[in-house]
Formats: sequence, structure tokens, C-alpha cells
Amino acid sequence: MTDRTLTFAEFRLDPASGHLYRGSEAVPLAPKAFALLQLLAGQSGRLIAKQELLTAVWPGVFVGDAVLKSTIREVRKALGDDSHEPRFIETAHRRGYRFIAALEPATRLAIVTRARRPETDLALRLSGLDGSFATVVTSEDVLDQPPAPALHAQAVELLSRRRTVQPARAIAMASATLVVRGARAAGLPVLAVAAPAHVALEADAAVDGLEGLTLDAMTRLLRLHPSAAQP
Repeated sequence: MTDRTLTFAEFRLDPASGHLYRGSEAVPLAPKAFALLQLLAGQSGRLIAKQELLTAVWPGVFVGDAVLKSTIREVRKALGDDSHEPRFIETAHRRGYRFIAALEPATRLAIVTRARRPETDLALRLSGLDGSFATVVTSEDVLDQPPAPALHAQAVELLSRRRTVQPARAIAMASATLVVRGARAAGLPVLAVAAPAHVALEADAAVDGLEGLTLDAMTRLLRLHPSAAQP
């Protein structure tokens, strides 16, 4: 069973937290229903036999088709899916189930920024990127005050403790030269945001603002392969 974050349609399945999200909002889902969805979505397009599902989700416990059907209904309800015109889970009569929604590239990134939490949250919300990142670390999350290079080193250590991303998968969003250099010293790709020209030249990529920026675009700008950004 995959342990990577799975993104499809408006949903994000996060094994690390054990939650299903619609955008940034958590969707209630019981543990067995979550495990069943994780197994199906992790093998999108493959017909998985009923017995294989029962063995994987209820190991060592004897349960029948009725329990599986009930859990499938719970998953469909959480997704707003219709068994007659499915968007996500297709039934193969008497055989099993198939997850039919396309999975988006599994890009899981973090932001490290010298800005304060309210400023960062507002910028992400206005740009439509809130809820898109595994972790957002701001100047309030570490001991040293910006623009000290130690900010980024401590941020990377914090990210590592949270087990969400590795240092190479974090992004420093910078607008000052010292922040860019500190981020580079910490081994982070740097995206200059609304930065002066001399700062942008030292960064890996630069944008005028976050508006309209997507995760895929950010990945391309920083020349990160989507698979390299997986958790």
C-alpha cells in the first residue's frame, strides 16, 4: 500500500496525517474506509479483487462482502461519488473495484520564508495556494530572527523532525539577498518573489508574485522533477 500523498480531482489523500482533504478542509473518514481508499487510489486503473481488498484492509480478521460493500459506500459518500455514474470508484460485478480517477503528479513541497505567519498565510490564500504545501515554515517557527542564514538550517531541521519532506524538497521563498544565500547554504532551491533584480539573479527562479502560480509551475521553474518532490 502506497504511503505517498495522492491527489485527485478536488481531493488529497494524506497517509502521513491519516486524513482525506477537499482543498484545505478535512473530510471525515473512518480508518478502514481511509485504508480502503488508499489501497484503491494507490493502484488507480487496476481492478482489485474483493478478496485482495479484504485481506489487505482487514488482515487476520474474517469479514465478508457485506462489510466491504458498507465500507465502499462510506468512501463513496465522503467523495460524493455515485455508484451508477462513478467518478472515482467503479464496481466490477462479483469481481471487485477499480479506482478510475486520474491521479495528479505527486508534488509535495514545503515553503521556508522569512515573512511572518499572517503575511505568508494571506499571500498563499490570495494566490489560491493555501493547503497546497506539505509544510509552511515562517520566521516565527524558528529561534533565530531573519535574515540570518541559520533560519533556513533550523527550518530544514524542523521539516526533518516533522517527517514531511527532505531538505532537497523544500523551497525557500526569498526577497532579500541574505535570505537567498542562506537558503543556498542550507541546500534549498530558491524562488525569488517580488525581489529586486540583483536578488532574483542569485535565485534559481523568480516571479513577480504568487498570483496564478501553481505547484506544477513552481516545480518547472525550479527544475524539480515531480517524482523528486514526493514524500
